[in-house]
Amino acid sequence: MRRRLARNVLFSGASNVWAIVVTLISLPVMLHGLGAVGFGVWALLETFSAGRGWLSIADLGISIATTAEVSRRQSLEDTQGVSRAMTSSLLLLAAMGVLCGAVVASAGPPVLPAIFHAPSALHPQLVVAILALGVRVPFEMVSEGLFACLQGLQRIDLARVADACQRTLFIAGAATAAVVTGNLAVVEVASLVGTLLGAGLAIALLGSRQSLRIAPAWGDVRQLLHSGWAIGGTNVFSVVHRNMDRLIVGVILGPAPVSLVEIATQVQNGADAVLAATGSPVVPAASWLDARRSKEQLRQLLFRGTKYAVLATTPLIIGAAFLAGPLVNVWVSHRYSEASVLIPLAMIYMLMVSPLQVGSLMLTGVGRARDVLRPFAVATVVNLGASIVLVLLIGVAGAFVGTLVGTACLILPLMRSVLNEVDATPRDFVSRSLVPVLVPAALLVATLAAVLALRSGAITTLVIGTLVGGAVYCGAALRWSLRPEERRELRSVGSWL
Repeated sequence: MRRRLARNVLFSGASNVWAIVVTLISLPVMLHGLGAVGFGVWALLETFSAGRGWLSIADLGISIATTAEVSRRQSLEDTQGVSRAMTSSLLLLAAMGVLCGAVVASAGPPVLPAIFHAPSALHPQLVVAILALGVRVPFEMVSEGLFACLQGLQRIDLARVADACQRTLFIAGAATAAVVTGNLAVVEVASLVGTLLGAGLAIALLGSRQSLRIAPAWGDVRQLLHSGWAIGGTNVFSVVHRNMDRLIVGVILGPAPVSLVEIATQVQNGADAVLAATGSPVVPAASWLDARRSKEQLRQLLFRGTKYAVLATTPLIIGAAFLAGPLVNVWVSHRYSEASVLIPLAMIYMLMVSPLQVGSLMLTGVGRARDVLRPFAVATVVNLGASIVLVLLIGVAGAFVGTLVGTACLILPLMRSVLNEVDATPRDFVSRSLVPVLVPAALLVATLAAVLALRSGAITTLVIGTLVGGAVYCGAALRWSLRPEERRELRSVGSWL
């Protein structure tokens, strides 16, 4: 299990770092090709995708439930049950995808252009783009199911390879189409082609690990729906949180300011990608350990997993917050300098949620998704209301401040459920998972403050801050955050792999 966890975290991290690189390259290219208004309309349209957009709600929690169920059956060596759960899940997701895609293709063209405040010149392109998105939706949902099956087999490495390839094909096609044609419709068609190719690769990888020839069973479909409904409820609030800022700003202020939201959101997604990598093995691992009644190992999974998650994301959070100005100027030009005010707000959100990631996923893995659902529901309702009011009052920044207000309502009730599950106290959690990060974080803050005080050019500041700050943080983390046995384990990761 420890070898699998090490391999899974490594591949998840590599995949998500690659996603950050792809985003860093593609976003300014897309902005240049489509312009601020065209890019804003495209970003609004992507909030309706089934990968990370509104339509991912139709997943109903089936993907995560599939990961947990496949992992549970594999731990019990039920090979036929594993295959049956997979085929049942994929059939269910395909059916939901076809239904949602049909709704998008039929209802989207007459409705979405007005909601997005799209200029009349963009309407013909937007209609074709909406139709292409409707065709893409089923393949996105099936892809998520394929990735979930691979994760349930403890092959998160293969799932991340497939996901990274699909994401690269998707964004490479979209960015190329944006630069060459500047046409929103062509961009969306290119995105569809990339999704199809990525789904084909995922099918091949899963087929090489597990037979999919066993027919689906209605009993397994019911089991996945039953297990997934609470997870799906949590996912509703995650999806709302993930997409509400762009939609609220687009509806109230128009598509051009959405570009500023997208810039800050993509920086936030970079930190979130690293956080997700550290948490990606948690659901199958927690399900595995819970099936074997290993309470002590679940407690260690929470403490150590949270510490590693916070250690991995803190330098990105602090670095992006302090270097937001130079980052925006170098990355997308000074014309979008207003985004540098939004990035620190986005990073404060990441600072608040990073200690919660492993615990919330662990609750899901052990079948207590309902305990995650309730605080998420309250936080999302508060977030939505506060964001609408604050955008009307203070503009784009209000969407990010509203998110912080909502997240503050989430922390205490969620952590209470997590600690009760593993019989731990708040003091144990803070001392074992958070205190070890304080020294390297403080040294990084001091280093970046000194670099900014030099008042060098944007590129120089960015390079010096990244290299020197990264070196200081890593050295301090190795010295003060990791115990000797943890350092030995890290050195032995290569042999585990």
